[in-house]
Amino acid sequence: MKLIAIPFSHYCEKARWVLDHLDVEYRQVGYLPMMHIPGVMWQTRMRLGKREKTSSPMSTPIVVTDEGDVIHDSAKISRWACERYSDAQTELYPAAHREEIVAIEDDLGETVGPHARRYAYYGVLGGRPEVISTLVRSVPPMQRMAFTVARPVMVAMLRRTLGISEGGAGRSLERIRSAFDRYADRVRDRRFLVGDRFTAADLTMAALSAPMLGISHEDGYGCIMPSAEDMADDAQQVIAELRETPVGRFARRMYAEHRRTSG
Repeated sequence: MKLIAIPFSHYCEKARWVLDHLDVEYRQVGYLPMMHIPGVMWQTRMRLGKREKTSSPMSTPIVVTDEGDVIHDSAKISRWACERYSDAQTELYPAAHREEIVAIEDDLGETVGPHARRYAYYGVLGGRPEVISTLVRSVPPMQRMAFTVARPVMVAMLRRTLGISEGGAGRSLERIRSAFDRYADRVRDRRFLVGDRFTAADLTMAALSAPMLGISHEDGYGCIMPSAEDMADDAQQVIAELRETPVGRFARRMYAEHRRTSG
């Protein structure tokens, strides 16, 4: 099984976490943003996804099974993997709470997910050169060489595609703060978002919030990540602020207690 991914993407981190949680064997095939477009076309043999509110037909993550099936989108991968590989102990969508879990997962995927992506790229592109150097370590050498040559063009395309600007980042930050506020009471005095066990709701909140909290590889993130101290100054301040919110503390606890990687 292959997981087609932009390795440092938090949506791809969600898919990795699910597969690791279920002890599924897979091989990650990593691409840099923009380079992933021909990669996805090749790896899926043009079996592309659907255009959604927060993704395009070539968005990652994508699972390609040994039988040749292609599953797009982190939420669909999570639900497919649980249907195929989970047992009573590892199930992330227990029947008694499935509808509520899916509703939270979808809400976070449409609010925190895309806005954390835009704000994180703003912090990366406005940070020190070491930030991008760290991120490109997650892909094969040929891609790193190509990125060195095409970097100005790729960065410009990324800024335009995701609307990365100071104003855009500010609007995304407000959406993230609003989402964190909505969930604050729910996570403040509860061990889990739904019921009395770890579910896809908890995993989704932790994974999709990770870029806003400076979650590192040492914390359990499935990719080498740059240090928060190397980000743009305002991004550093935001990370420090959000880490101490109820949602920030909750997400960090989910990593500490439930993130078990394959490697």
